[in-house]
Amino acid sequence: MSGAERVLDVLATVATAKEPLSAKRVSELAGIPLSSAYRHLTSLKESGFIVDLGRDIGYGPGPVCMRIAQNFDRTSHVLALALPEMQRLSLRTQESVGLMKALGTDVYCVEMIESPLSLRCSYSKGRSQPLSRGASAKALLAFLPQSVQDEVCDRLLGGNPDERSALLRELKAIRANGYAESEGEVDPGVWGASAPIFSPGERLEGSISLMIPSTRVANRRDELVQQTIEAAKAISLCLHQV
Repeated sequence: MSGAERVLDVLATVATAKEPLSAKRVSELAGIPLSSAYRHLTSLKESGFIVDLGRDIGYGPGPVCMRIAQNFDRTSHVLALALPEMQRLSLRTQESVGLMKALGTDVYCVEMIESPLSLRCSYSKGRSQPLSRGASAKALLAFLPQSVQDEVCDRLLGGNPDERSALLRELKAIRANGYAESEGEVDPGVWGASAPIFSPGERLEGSISLMIPSTRVANRRDELVQQTIEAAKAISLCLHQV
């Protein structure tokens, strides 16, 4: 087991325990020497993942764990409200629909409903891609703070000022239009449309993405874009009503 895996094992041991654990108990449960347990616990404490509640009490989850739990609950809540609209959109279009979320400089697929047709776009749950490419990514990046956009550009496009300028212009247009569209930017032969989802306070929660083989778009393009926008707005409305 690598050092990183041991740290994660210690974190999981503390975070999932029903009560605070002593360093000795952590070492027993994680199967590591007491000295190693102390070292990993100190590192996790300094990072805010756990807290030392005192010699007579032990170690428990810290503020970072609490934020992770809150984010998980919020994502799960968004997914629960989004699923019916995703299913409706897939049924109406007979195409694949994904719920996407931005994390760092990547976009992740939280949930996917695949088209019932034999020729379909398959984008697996948990798959990620850079926030700089594709409708799903750009529909999120366009509505993230400017500081995040700058970070993405610096990390992913820092060495190419022309690409950076082109992306920023495209993001401005996406904000004005309320949706993003792309073809072949991530996977060849795939067309996509994506629209953002917002909770109260205009908090960006994710995006709904429609993914279709380019050969099936043709004169359906405007209708498909509009249906994607309507699905995203319906989910946002649900989030504002709870």
